[in-house]
Amino acid sequence: MRKSLVVLTWAAVLAAVPVTTMADANSAKEYIKKAEELSTSGNASDLDDANKKLELAETELDGVDAAAKGQITASIAKVREKLTAANVKMWTPKYTRNLDRVMTDAESAIGNMATWGGVENSFKELQADPMAKTVLGEKLDAAAKKFTTFKKLHGKKAGAIYKTQAEELLKSLETSWAEAKKEITDKDTSPNSRESRIESTERDIARARKSLGSWVLEEEYLKTANDRLEKVSGEFTQIALADRVKAVAETLNRKINLYKDDWNGYEAEKTGPTWEQYKSETGEKMFAFLAPKTREFIERQSSLLEDLQDDKEYQSVRADKSIKAIVDDVRAKRDAAYTKMLGFVTPVVEGALKSPGKDAGSVDGLKGNVRRALGEKSPESIAFQAKLAKKSAMEVAATTGAEDAKVKLAQTLHAKAEAEWPKLYEGMKYTTEIDLTSPEKLKGKSIGFLADNLMGYRFKPGDFYYATTIGGVPVAAKIDPALMKQITATETAIGRSLGDNDDDGKWDIIAVVTDKKVKLLAKRQAEATGTVDGVKVKVTADYSEPVDAVVIEIIAAKCGPFAGAKDRGVLKIDGTVGK
Repeated sequence: MRKSLVVLTWAAVLAAVPVTTMADANSAKEYIKKAEELSTSGNASDLDDANKKLELAETELDGVDAAAKGQITASIAKVREKLTAANVKMWTPKYTRNLDRVMTDAESAIGNMATWGGVENSFKELQADPMAKTVLGEKLDAAAKKFTTFKKLHGKKAGAIYKTQAEELLKSLETSWAEAKKEITDKDTSPNSRESRIESTERDIARARKSLGSWVLEEEYLKTANDRLEKVSGEFTQIALADRVKAVAETLNRKINLYKDDWNGYEAEKTGPTWEQYKSETGEKMFAFLAPKTREFIERQSSLLEDLQDDKEYQSVRADKSIKAIVDDVRAKRDAAYTKMLGFVTPVVEGALKSPGKDAGSVDGLKGNVRRALGEKSPESIAFQAKLAKKSAMEVAATTGAEDAKVKLAQTLHAKAEAEWPKLYEGMKYTTEIDLTSPEKLKGKSIGFLADNLMGYRFKPGDFYYATTIGGVPVAAKIDPALMKQITATETAIGRSLGDNDDDGKWDIIAVVTDKKVKLLAKRQAEATGTVDGVKVKVTADYSEPVDAVVIEIIAAKCGPFAGAKDRGVLKIDGTVGK
């Protein structure tokens, strides 16, 4: 670096950097640095804190430009890999012991109705634990297959016992109901006795329904058992709960139509988008696959049907034909709407899965829209989300690899530029005593200086690639075509603009002064104060002001991974210097 060149003031440098963007990027880097430190501590709470730091770093990226964002994302991915490895190392012994214990208990509990339920719940909890999935991986998948075999054998052994218990339960219920029916319909039964009989029968039916739902029974027998139960329940409802049936029917109809204004007309939504349409357009309608009313109908009716599972009033009269007809109608319409929505979602997901890596953002955002359109629990929704998550992960990995390669290329070229630059400008004559207040005095002479490119920062982008100030005088630079061609090629290869990385340093320039001037639009900021409704307010506004700029012609320049001199050669992407 030529020590005698003019260096711009700190004020000029800071003015060239968007404050918010720089602050966001620096904050993200600080979070990443702290997360990396915490990931090596071997302490569980530190690992949790490290993960939070990475999440905060990702949040900061909202305000960072694309070039810097790519590098920071790559750094986050690297630290996350370390964090995952640290978690695996720390938690593997514990989760391995837990899995071995559960599998041993499960094998011992086969055929034991008293212990099987608790063991099965323990395995489900382990299977749902995100850390267990991370730590155990394929070992947990293999255990799940083995557990399925245990459960199948348990069902065979326990089936005969459950069937005997089911028969005893149903015969007891049928006998009890025959007696209760006489008492409830007898005109001489007192109101208190009738109410007591109704309550006890309700409890018996609820108990039987719960037992049949939890016992392992052969499918054919279970259907027969449920038919017997529903026969008792239907008669009981018709005879004893006529008023309740009416009330539940009214409540159901009210709930069905409660949000009708949001979904009315959903049947008219008949066409969904293609993947090309989806990724190129935004907005709530597109996020609902061009069927927002259908999505709303599915959400509302699915929620209603799910809530009925815990609705005691409904459960007590669910066997009534009129109630069943209402619920069956809702379910049929919801299922039809779901099938239609699935037809809209499927081609979009298929298109996303086939898309190239450049669509990573759209693929990642698609997961949430699929989850909302099809629900969290539907098999198709779960399968689509898993495939999209895998696709997204692959694209992040590919992007990370590509970003790493760009960073390494920039570093390699930077070192090469430092070595080649002195040779490229060797023998070129220039002055570092620069006064451009009267540019005609320096017309045709070469000047040498160090300065940041302020185009896009202090000056609005226009016809010039490079602009700065020298001694307070705005300068706009024409660049030799051969140099400009290589600047473009280098920026394309490293995925960012020269000077965007702190390691690039300032532009080291040799240029010829002309007596020409052009207008640049300098960025300005104005403040105004006043009073609104008795409250003092201050308003800040950005605007642009035309300023005269001296035109110079750059004949040699170096910045970070680029170096070149007119008619002498440029540093190429492969590391060679040539014309």
